[in-house]
Amino acid sequence: RVGEKPAVWLPAVLRGVRKAPYATSVTSEGAAVWLQRELGGQIDSAKGHLIRLQQSRRLSQLLRYLTNFHNGVEVEPHNARRAPSWYSSSSVNVTVTLEILSFWPHASWVLVRTLLPFAEEGEAEGEEPDLQGTTVRMRSWDSALLPPGRLGKGFCHLLDLGPRGELFRVQGLSRLEIGAHRISGHEMDGGLRLECTMGRWDDELKLPLPPCTRDAFLHT
Repeated sequence: RVGEKPAVWLPAVLRGVRKAPYATSVTSEGAAVWLQRELGGQIDSAKGHLIRLQQSRRLSQLLRYLTNFHNGVEVEPHNARRAPSWYSSSSVNVTVTLEILSFWPHASWVLVRTLLPFAEEGEAEGEEPDLQGTTVRMRSWDSALLPPGRLGKGFCHLLDLGPRGELFRVQGLSRLEIGAHRISGHEMDGGLRLECTMGRWDDELKLPLPPCTRDAFLHT
């Protein structure tokens, strides 16, 4: 929770993304894609639950995975700091560890955003990124670490959509972790509400957003 002091270190500052059991929904279109997807694929041997998930097309197994193991996005808060009072009395900056796990065999987009005080919970459900009239900023890093034994550079890219959130492009059956990522939003009843949406990446979007390197870890 965000207290009166400029900085706090309590883990309840974020709402909407939490530890298991998760509250996650899948659209009817997503369920249809799941039933027709390719099984197997290149998966890190340490991800036993994901490997077993890719051995079946049963929707019940997908929902069990999303409820008990991983819902695609996990956030671990580290600290929260109020924004300057001249900017907004309710605005806070939160430093978190952000982990994105794509359980789909195809490339996906992931939208992470905080809700405005007047927004209703669940408003972003099934929502695709709408960039019309939005000024975006691409942010890129080439210092991400790769799993032991892998050569080359690790890249992390995101589109900063301002108040509409941050957009990532991740490869199928892969993981991206950012150790210290800053999320900004408005405090509501002492908390910050965060919502995440994931969908299939379509090259027809023609967005200038390269994919993040598979299974990369970025310190900050």
